[in-house]
Amino acid sequence: MENLRQLIRKVARTQATVLIQGDSGTGKELVARALYRQSPRPRLPSPGELCLHPGEPHRKRVLRT
Repeated sequence: MENLRQLIRKVARTQATVLIQGDSGTGKELVARALYRQSPRPRLPSPGELCLHPGEPHRKRVLRT
């Protein structure tokens, strides 16, 4: 868990685009929110987009924030 926290801190300082993957219920949204909170980017509303697995019926959906 500490390794994940360190990685989030490291990545949040960059301008990199991040793809978070994992099974349902593994905390992807929590990681995305942590990245957003720690990012130095301007405080715009969170995009709240979640790209689903290509096998899912919908390619993209917007989450309620």
